[in-house]
Amino acid sequence: MKLILNLLILLTTIAINNVHAQSSVPDTYQLVKGGKSYPKINLYLFYNPDHGWTKDTINNKTVFKNGKDLFSLAPSKTQGMEISEDEYDEIEFTNVKNLYEIESLEINKRSEQIEKTEKRKLIPPLDHRVLKLHLIKEYNGSYYVYIVDWTSLTY
Repeated sequence: MKLILNLLILLTTIAINNVHAQSSVPDTYQLVKGGKSYPKINLYLFYNPDHGWTKDTINNKTVFKNGKDLFSLAPSKTQGMEISEDEYDEIEFTNVKNLYEIESLEINKRSEQIEKTEKRKLIPPLDHRVLKLHLIKEYNGSYYVYIVDWTSLTY
């Protein structure tokens, strides 16, 4: 049963990421194909197994889970980059529940702008493309940052 669930999660992640490709520039997103690009909102999450986080490998891909939310490592040259304690102390963390509200507010704001200028209604995207998520993990007293793609199984 766990194998079937993991395969379903992986297939959902791949399908959503392929259907709704993110902008070719990783720090921006578009709500309309070929439309205006907007800067992604940078947010930081702290990986803590004591607060519902787990780590798994599905088909040789590292996936961090928090409830029904999956965070898979995004392709990046800076994955697992160590940050100093001073940099860590400057980070303002958010939690997974807040991601939905922040994302919704951003999409509504941008959608209203597009609807006013282009006189058409937008359908909210099914993927999470407006946020650039940084997952911070502590290991042996050092802090490491990972850029992650977010997939939710609540659709």
